Amino acid sequence: MISVLIPTTGHRPVLLAEAMASAVAQVPAVDVVVEHDTWRTGLSATVNRAARVARGDYLTILSDDDYYLGPTVLQTLRDALDAHPAAGVAYSLPRYVDADGGPRWTPTRPAAWLRAHPVVTWDSLVDGLHIHGIGLLYRRDWWERAGQWDESLPCCEEWEYHLRLLWRGCAFLGVPVETVAYRVHPGQKSARRSAGYGRRSVNRLAVRRQIRDRYATMRRTA
Repeated sequence: MISVLIPTTGHRPVLLAEAMASAVAQVPAVDVVVEHDTWRTGLSATVNRAARVARGDYLTILSDDDYYLGPTVLQTLRDALDAHPAAGVAYSLPRYVDADGGPRWTPTRPAAWLRAHPVVTWDSLVDGLHIHGIGLLYRRDWWERAGQWDESLPCCEEWEYHLRLLWRGCAFLGVPVETVAYRVHPGQKSARRSAGYGRRSVNRLAVRRQIRDRYATMRRTA
């Protein structure tokens, strides 16, 4: 079974309902875990709580303002992993949409990077890690082997987690299909970051440097 983890602050009930509906519609049926960040503990803590109660052998994360592009996209990712048992994570592509779900221009870099990196390992990271943060399916055994998301980070949580998985010896399998509608709207973190609003952008750069330095000084262990 696949468990869909949906972390939410509860501030976007209409979008959350759409996200949940797209998860419930998956064929075959999935385990949907909606975890509210009631105490503002942050994304990592919310994801960790959801993962602890999830029942699936595979885990994926769906933002409360995004939605799946069809009822079989998760099965497509699972089939890809089942066909490649050496891979621990399948990663796919986003489709950018506006606040109402209408079409927006989708950056071409994720698709170009996936084509160039059909399988990603720690040793293949010669040009950085440019996997989009949505549309990934994780084998549960690898999720547990890597440990919980880092709750001390104020941002870049999924980037750090993916680096840690790779550092642990996990291989990422690229699946060249669009699986998730990535909604771009004024209320999202990435939209505020892209607007270049000082402190948030500076803090993000500082956190990314901190994460890079952490892994630059660590010897990989399988």
